[in-house]
Amino acid sequence: MSAAAKEVSKEALHLRTPLVLSKPLSERVGVKTYLKLDNLQPTGSFKVRGMGAATQRAKERGCSRLVSSSGGNAGLATAYCGNVLNLRTTVVLPTTASENAKRKVASLGAEVVVEGGQWSESNSFAEGLVAESESSGDKAVLIHPFYGEDIWEGNSTLVDEIAEQLPAGVKPSAILASVGGGGLLMGILQGLRKRGWREDVKVLACETFGANALALSLEKKERVEIAITSVAKSLGADKIGEDILKECFDPGYDLEPFVATDEEAVGSCFKFALDHGMLVEPSCGAALSPIYYHSERVRELAKGEDKCIVVEVCGGGAFNSIETLQAYAEQLGLDLNGDKII
Repeated sequence: MSAAAKEVSKEALHLRTPLVLSKPLSERVGVKTYLKLDNLQPTGSFKVRGMGAATQRAKERGCSRLVSSSGGNAGLATAYCGNVLNLRTTVVLPTTASENAKRKVASLGAEVVVEGGQWSESNSFAEGLVAESESSGDKAVLIHPFYGEDIWEGNSTLVDEIAEQLPAGVKPSAILASVGGGGLLMGILQGLRKRGWREDVKVLACETFGANALALSLEKKERVEIAITSVAKSLGADKIGEDILKECFDPGYDLEPFVATDEEAVGSCFKFALDHGMLVEPSCGAALSPIYYHSERVRELAKGEDKCIVVEVCGGGAFNSIETLQAYAEQLGLDLNGDKII
């Protein structure tokens, strides 16, 4: 583990989550398939890794207030970290945020402000709050949902844990992970670089159609901005962070985009619940969909003596419910086994 990663992990706010060998997924693919269960983090998603590192660094630098513009998993993680660190926390939510989101964020002691019709407008308002704090003596720091060195360093601890939890001497052939704005992906890439694994471990970067800014950017070899139409709302960043995309273009990595349909992402949530009794959201279903719907392709990823893959189970039911998934299933014509109704 790098010195920086050790510093992040010393008194980390995230949990060291289990890495479990999945018998049903291994049988489906024909290759040992491990699940990194970040859906078991305190706020139900991997976000507490990056938010934890960023908020701890902010406090060390004299911050007295945290501001977040995410009404999703990042905002919830920031509220949690602020509560643990005893820092005043404000989360700016768009007018489209659900009552459930407002309630969960507020339950962690954060001040909830509703402003803006979409994330970009909420983020601009949050930036204004931080600017105002400079004149009031209230030193506020904006905690971005996916962008920043501290966030990426926190997310890179995922790779450190995988290396420590796999059998001695084993490295995965591939890591499957969902991509929204790219903060998780950047953490994984940096983690692979630190361990000297970047040429040996393929990263299958999973998105859904209608939230596939990374795949389109890699295809066009330039940063592409898109309109979000996918039901996988947690993947709903209209463009990948500039520095993140630059890292993705580095030929030293074995990076491959994968784009699932909404039907596959939602169907994977039902199939995963049947296999493992855990509820995950469609954004996480994107990383599971290669297993459930394209197992032959995943089998091709397995190489070397070890021949195993790891799936990052990035987010659970923090803002999800069986009712929400059932509504998506009805909308997409799926039954409750995740199969298309004929």
